Amino acid sequence: MDITSVLTEVIKGDVSEKIGQATGTDKSTVESVIAAGLPVILGQMANNTGDEKGAQALDAAVEKDHTSGSLLESLGGLFAGGDSNNDGGKIIEHVLGEKQSSANETIANKTGIDVATVAKILTFLAPLVMAYLGKKKSSDNLDAGGLSDLLKQQKTDNGGLLSDLATAVLDKNKDGSMLDDVIGGLFGNRSS
Repeated sequence: MDITSVLTEVIKGDVSEKIGQATGTDKSTVESVIAAGLPVILGQMANNTGDEKGAQALDAAVEKDHTSGSLLESLGGLFAGGDSNNDGGKIIEHVLGEKQSSANETIANKTGIDVATVAKILTFLAPLVMAYLGKKKSSDNLDAGGLSDLLKQQKTDNGGLLSDLATAVLDKNKDGSMLDDVIGGLFGNRSS
């Protein structure tokens, strides 16, 4: 099951317009950010569930707030907060953690849209991802391992894994460690 395609279809049209209204932008801008951001979010979720603790944490979050998947059928709740989406912000923070700024900047650079707008749009996207995972958990009777496997199977259009894409986007020097990228970003690259 290709989560990216399913969610892109859900978001197209009216939902993109509503996200645009809530974030002060237009439908095409929203769709550009979603096209660039959704694979990063899904890929990082796959990376986060790479061990049992991470898989259990996602499973618990989906179980607690998202198992009905009802947000996908009734999107009114997504826009109840006007131009902010606190739940979505919390989800993005949990998924991307300290890599959130880097992800927002990369998506902004790719789409040509300012970082603040990218960040706002992603907060509306995150609850839809969780609602979809909740719906799949219920309908397919998935446990933590099943959710993790579902995320790890997600691929890019050219067949690469989304988890690899997220690592590439968030690991700027491609060494497999994002810690040095964060430290380098904080202190600048110093040569000895």
